[in-house]
Amino acid sequence: MWRKKRQLFRTLDSLYTDLADAAALRVRTGEGAGLEKIAASARLQEVKMQLRQLENDVASVEQQALMRSLKLHRMPYLPEQRPLEKISVEPIATFAADHPLLLRQQQQMSVAEAGISETQREAAGIFGQGVQSAALRPQSADNGLFVHRRRTYRGKKL
Repeated sequence: MWRKKRQLFRTLDSLYTDLADAAALRVRTGEGAGLEKIAASARLQEVKMQLRQLENDVASVEQQALMRSLKLHRMPYLPEQRPLEKISVEPIATFAADHPLLLRQQQQMSVAEAGISETQREAAGIFGQGVQSAALRPQSADNGLFVHRRRTYRGKKL
């Protein structure tokens, strides 16, 4: 089926190529209108496009058949039964150690780590002191009212 279609489109291609050449000659000699040449060229391009599409379809079907045959193959693909070898990356690390992008990324990582540790220190100070500084103490033993008293931390009222 594919072969018959391919042969048909190749025959049509040669036929429309001849017709387009004849129409161009008639336009040059003044016997025909330019519209005839345009129509013949358009039809030739259409046939060439159909032939390319057929070739692509055939290639796609062949590739799918190959994939199906590989899928139906029952032999398992397993790694060799031996321990994995350690890959040394030292030459690459020494080569890339002075790369500007890596140096910039390392600097950004150190800045980010410093920011995280600073935030953790601030959070520990605020949350830890906040729990300890708020205390409810009785104002007097006879009326039983409680008053919230604030403590200071490093000279600041909390």
